[in-house]
Amino acid sequence: MYGYPYQNHACMEPMNATVLWTSEKCEMWGGTQNGEAALAVLSEAAGLPISKCDVHKAMLGGGFGRRGRSDYVQQAALIAKQMPGVPIKLLWSREEDMLHGSYHPITQCKLTGAFDKDDNLTGLHIRVSGQSILTALAPERMSDGRDISTFAGFNPSGEAAFVYNTIPNLLIDHAMRNPPIPPGFWRGVNINHNAIYTECFIDELAHAAGQDPLAFRRKLFGQQSEDARSAQCGGRARGLGQTHARRRVSWPSRSS
Repeated sequence: MYGYPYQNHACMEPMNATVLWTSEKCEMWGGTQNGEAALAVLSEAAGLPISKCDVHKAMLGGGFGRRGRSDYVQQAALIAKQMPGVPIKLLWSREEDMLHGSYHPITQCKLTGAFDKDDNLTGLHIRVSGQSILTALAPERMSDGRDISTFAGFNPSGEAAFVYNTIPNLLIDHAMRNPPIPPGFWRGVNINHNAIYTECFIDELAHAAGQDPLAFRRKLFGQQSEDARSAQCGGRARGLGQTHARRRVSWPSRSS
Protein backbone atom coordinates (compact mmCIF):
# COMPACT_ATOMS: atom_id res chain seq x y z
CA MET A 1 0.00 0.00 0.00
CA TYR A 2 1.37 3.39 -1.01
CA GLY A 3 0.06 6.91 -0.54
CA TYR A 4 0.52 10.38 -2.01
CA PRO A 5 -0.49 13.49 -0.04
CA TYR A 6 -2.24 16.70 -1.03
CA GLN A 7 0.19 19.21 -2.51
CA ASN A 8 -0.25 22.94 -2.98
CA HIS A 9 1.33 24.73 -5.92
CA ALA A 10 2.83 27.33 -3.53
CA CYS A 11 3.96 29.53 -6.41
CA MET A 12 6.84 31.93 -5.83
CA GLU A 13 4.42 34.84 -6.31
CA PRO A 14 0.99 34.51 -4.69
CA MET A 15 -1.95 35.07 -7.03
CA ASN A 16 -2.08 38.66 -8.26
CA ALA A 17 -3.47 40.83 -11.02
CA THR A 18 -3.77 44.49 -11.93
CA VAL A 19 -7.04 45.62 -13.51
CA LEU A 20 -8.20 48.95 -14.93
CA TRP A 21 -11.97 49.23 -15.50
CA THR A 22 -13.96 51.90 -17.28
CA SER A 23 -17.42 51.79 -18.77
CA GLU A 24 -15.84 51.39 -22.22
CA LYS A 25 -12.90 49.06 -21.60
CA CYS A 26 -11.36 46.68 -19.08
CA GLU A 27 -7.71 45.62 -19.05
CA MET A 28 -5.84 43.10 -16.93
CA TRP A 29 -2.08 42.75 -16.41
CA GLY A 30 -0.85 39.58 -14.79
CA GLY A 31 0.41 36.04 -15.10
CA THR A 32 -1.91 33.38 -16.47
CA GLN A 33 -1.51 29.91 -17.94
CA ASN A 34 -4.78 30.22 -19.84
CA GLY A 35 -5.14 33.58 -21.52
CA GLU A 36 -8.43 32.68 -23.21
CA ALA A 37 -10.05 31.62 -19.94
CA ALA A 38 -8.69 34.70 -18.16
CA LEU A 39 -10.18 36.89 -20.89
CA ALA A 40 -13.58 35.22 -20.59
CA VAL A 41 -13.56 35.61 -16.79
CA LEU A 42 -12.46 39.25 -17.11
CA SER A 43 -15.29 39.97 -19.56
CA GLU A 44 -17.93 38.41 -17.33
CA ALA A 45 -16.72 40.12 -14.16
CA ALA A 46 -16.37 43.48 -15.92
CA GLY A 47 -19.80 43.26 -17.50
CA LEU A 48 -18.32 44.12 -20.88
CA PRO A 49 -18.05 42.17 -24.15
CA ILE A 50 -14.79 40.40 -24.89
CA SER A 51 -14.10 42.88 -27.69
CA LYS A 52 -13.74 45.57 -25.03
CA CYS A 53 -11.44 43.58 -22.75
CA ASP A 54 -7.71 42.90 -22.96
CA VAL A 55 -5.43 40.54 -21.06
CA HIS A 56 -1.77 41.54 -20.96
CA LYS A 57 0.30 38.52 -19.99
CA ALA A 58 3.18 39.08 -17.58
CA MET A 59 5.82 36.68 -16.29
CA LEU A 60 4.06 33.98 -14.28
CA GLY A 61 6.02 34.13 -11.06
CA GLY A 62 5.43 30.39 -10.90
CA GLY A 63 2.42 28.56 -12.24
CA PHE A 64 2.68 24.76 -12.22
CA GLY A 65 -1.02 24.53 -13.08
CA ARG A 66 -2.37 26.94 -10.46
CA ARG A 67 -2.61 29.89 -12.82
CA GLY A 68 -4.76 27.86 -15.14
CA ARG A 69 -7.59 29.05 -12.91
CA SER A 70 -8.68 32.70 -13.07
CA ASP A 71 -10.35 33.26 -9.70
CA TYR A 72 -7.86 36.01 -8.84
CA VAL A 73 -8.61 37.75 -12.15
CA GLN A 74 -12.31 37.73 -11.33
CA GLN A 75 -11.73 39.16 -7.87
CA ALA A 76 -9.47 41.95 -9.16
CA ALA A 77 -11.98 42.86 -11.88
CA LEU A 78 -14.89 43.03 -9.44
CA ILE A 79 -12.91 45.34 -7.16
CA ALA A 80 -11.75 47.54 -10.07
CA LYS A 81 -15.33 47.87 -11.26
CA GLN A 82 -16.14 49.64 -7.98
CA MET A 83 -13.45 52.26 -8.71
CA PRO A 84 -13.79 53.26 -12.38
CA GLY A 85 -10.65 54.68 -13.98
CA VAL A 86 -8.39 53.66 -11.08
CA PRO A 87 -5.91 50.83 -11.68
CA ILE A 88 -6.31 48.21 -8.95
CA LYS A 89 -3.51 45.84 -8.02
CA LEU A 90 -4.67 42.73 -6.18
CA LEU A 91 -2.01 40.70 -4.36
CA TRP A 92 -3.04 37.78 -2.19
CA SER A 93 -1.23 37.17 1.05
CA ARG A 94 0.66 33.91 1.30
CA GLU A 95 -2.00 32.69 3.73
CA GLU A 96 -4.79 33.49 1.25
CA ASP A 97 -2.84 31.81 -1.53
CA MET A 98 -2.38 28.60 0.44
CA LEU A 99 -5.99 28.59 1.64
CA HIS A 100 -7.53 29.00 -1.81
CA GLY A 101 -5.27 26.65 -3.72
CA SER A 102 -6.23 23.80 -6.05
CA TYR A 103 -4.45 20.88 -4.51
CA HIS A 104 -2.84 17.97 -6.29
CA PRO A 105 -5.25 15.26 -5.12
CA ILE A 106 -4.51 12.76 -2.43
CA THR A 107 -4.43 9.12 -3.54
CA GLN A 108 -3.63 5.70 -2.17
CA CYS A 109 -2.70 2.62 -4.12
CA LYS A 110 -2.84 -1.06 -3.32
CA LEU A 111 -0.77 -3.39 -5.52
CA THR A 112 -0.84 -7.16 -5.59
CA GLY A 113 1.44 -9.40 -7.63
CA ALA A 114 1.50 -13.12 -8.37
CA PHE A 115 4.39 -15.42 -9.40
CA ASP A 116 4.46 -18.83 -11.00
CA LYS A 117 6.64 -21.67 -9.70
CA ASP A 118 9.65 -20.27 -11.61
CA ASP A 119 9.33 -16.79 -10.07
CA ASN A 120 7.96 -15.23 -13.25
CA LEU A 121 5.50 -12.41 -12.62
CA THR A 122 2.21 -13.66 -14.02
CA GLY A 123 -0.31 -11.31 -12.44
CA LEU A 124 -0.54 -7.71 -11.26
CA HIS A 125 -3.48 -5.82 -9.77
CA ILE A 126 -3.15 -2.06 -9.26
CA ARG A 127 -6.03 -0.32 -7.48
CA VAL A 128 -5.83 3.46 -7.09
CA SER A 129 -8.25 5.20 -4.76
CA GLY A 130 -8.52 8.96 -4.73
CA GLN A 131 -9.89 12.19 -6.05
CA SER A 132 -10.80 13.04 -9.64
CA ILE A 133 -9.44 16.29 -11.07
CA LEU A 134 -11.68 16.21 -14.14
CA THR A 135 -14.85 15.80 -12.07
CA ALA A 136 -14.14 19.18 -10.48
CA LEU A 137 -12.53 21.12 -13.34
CA ALA A 138 -13.63 19.59 -16.64
CA PRO A 139 -16.50 17.11 -16.22
CA GLU A 140 -17.13 17.18 -19.96
CA ARG A 141 -13.85 15.31 -20.42
CA MET A 142 -14.99 12.35 -18.31
CA SER A 143 -15.39 9.10 -20.25
CA ASP A 144 -18.27 6.86 -19.14
CA GLY A 145 -17.87 8.10 -15.58
CA ARG A 146 -14.10 7.55 -15.62
CA ASP A 147 -11.45 10.21 -15.14
CA ILE A 148 -9.04 9.27 -17.91
CA SER A 149 -6.32 11.53 -16.48
CA THR A 150 -6.20 9.30 -13.39
CA PHE A 151 -4.72 6.53 -15.55
CA ALA A 152 -1.72 8.50 -16.82
CA GLY A 153 1.12 6.00 -16.86
CA PHE A 154 -1.38 3.13 -16.87
CA ASN A 155 -2.79 3.54 -20.38
CA PRO A 156 -2.62 0.68 -22.92
CA SER A 157 -0.77 2.85 -25.45
CA GLY A 158 0.59 6.33 -26.12
CA GLU A 159 3.18 8.43 -24.31
CA ALA A 160 1.56 7.71 -20.92
CA ALA A 161 1.32 3.96 -21.52
CA PHE A 162 1.93 1.30 -18.92
CA VAL A 163 5.37 -0.11 -19.67
CA TYR A 164 4.82 -3.52 -18.07
CA ASN A 165 2.02 -4.57 -20.41
CA THR A 166 3.64 -7.97 -21.08
CA ILE A 167 2.35 -9.25 -17.72
CA PRO A 168 -0.18 -11.97 -18.67
CA ASN A 169 -2.84 -11.05 -16.12
CA LEU A 170 -3.15 -7.33 -15.52
CA LEU A 171 -5.91 -5.30 -13.87
CA ILE A 172 -5.72 -1.57 -13.14
CA ASP A 173 -8.74 0.18 -11.65
CA HIS A 174 -9.71 3.39 -9.84
CA ALA A 175 -12.00 3.77 -6.85
CA MET A 176 -13.06 7.41 -7.14
CA ARG A 177 -13.47 9.33 -3.89
CA ASN A 178 -14.18 13.08 -4.07
CA PRO A 179 -13.86 15.00 -0.80
CA PRO A 180 -14.75 18.73 -0.75
CA ILE A 181 -11.14 19.93 -1.02
CA PRO A 182 -10.76 21.42 -4.54
CA PRO A 183 -8.29 19.49 -6.74
CA GLY A 184 -6.14 20.88 -9.53
CA PHE A 185 -3.50 20.03 -12.08
CA TRP A 186 -0.03 20.07 -10.54
CA ARG A 187 2.88 19.70 -12.98
CA GLY A 188 3.07 16.07 -14.19
CA VAL A 189 -0.27 15.43 -12.50
CA ASN A 190 -1.28 11.77 -12.06
CA ILE A 191 1.72 10.17 -13.69
CA ASN A 192 3.82 11.46 -10.79
CA HIS A 193 2.38 9.16 -8.16
CA ASN A 194 1.46 6.37 -10.55
CA ALA A 195 5.10 5.98 -11.53
CA ILE A 196 6.18 5.99 -7.87
CA TYR A 197 3.61 3.34 -6.97
CA THR A 198 4.55 1.12 -9.89
CA GLU A 199 8.32 1.32 -9.71
CA CYS A 200 8.51 0.93 -5.94
CA PHE A 201 6.34 -2.17 -6.16
CA ILE A 202 8.38 -3.60 -9.03
CA ASP A 203 11.42 -3.26 -6.77
CA GLU A 204 9.54 -5.12 -4.04
CA LEU A 205 8.58 -7.88 -6.47
CA ALA A 206 12.16 -8.24 -7.67
CA HIS A 207 13.34 -8.50 -4.07
CA ALA A 208 10.68 -11.11 -3.29
CA ALA A 209 11.80 -13.15 -6.31
CA GLY A 210 15.45 -12.81 -5.35
CA GLN A 211 16.29 -11.07 -8.62
CA ASP A 212 18.24 -7.96 -9.57
CA PRO A 213 15.71 -5.11 -10.09
CA LEU A 214 17.17 -4.12 -13.47
CA ALA A 215 17.26 -7.69 -14.75
CA PHE A 216 13.72 -8.22 -13.45
CA ARG A 217 12.48 -5.21 -15.42
CA ARG A 218 14.29 -6.20 -18.60
CA LYS A 219 12.66 -9.61 -18.46
CA LEU A 220 9.25 -7.96 -18.17
CA PHE A 221 9.94 -5.61 -21.07
CA GLY A 222 11.25 -8.23 -23.47
CA GLN A 223 14.88 -8.03 -24.49
CA GLN A 224 14.36 -6.23 -27.81
CA SER A 225 11.82 -3.62 -26.72
CA GLU A 226 12.56 0.08 -26.58
CA ASP A 227 11.78 0.07 -22.85
CA ALA A 228 14.34 -2.68 -22.28
CA ARG A 229 16.99 -0.69 -24.10
CA SER A 230 16.07 2.39 -22.04
CA ALA A 231 16.34 0.37 -18.83
CA GLN A 232 19.72 -0.96 -19.91
CA CYS A 233 20.96 2.56 -20.62
CA GLY A 234 19.59 3.69 -17.26
CA GLY A 235 21.39 0.83 -15.53
CA ARG A 236 24.65 1.70 -17.23
CA ALA A 237 24.24 5.36 -16.32
CA ARG A 238 23.53 4.36 -12.71
CA GLY A 239 26.71 2.27 -12.62
CA LEU A 240 28.79 5.02 -14.18
CA GLY A 241 27.35 7.54 -11.75
CA GLN A 242 28.18 5.38 -8.76
CA THR A 243 31.72 4.81 -10.03
CA HIS A 244 32.23 8.53 -10.64
CA ALA A 245 30.85 9.39 -7.18
CA ARG A 246 33.20 6.91 -5.49
CA ARG A 247 36.16 8.43 -7.29
CA ARG A 248 35.14 11.94 -6.28
CA VAL A 249 34.65 11.19 -2.58
CA SER A 250 36.90 8.13 -2.22
CA TRP A 251 34.05 5.75 -1.35
CA PRO A 252 35.09 2.12 -1.05
CA SER A 253 33.76 -0.22 -3.72
CA ARG A 254 31.20 -2.86 -2.74
CA SER A 255 33.84 -5.56 -3.02
CA SER A 256 36.21 -3.89 -0.57
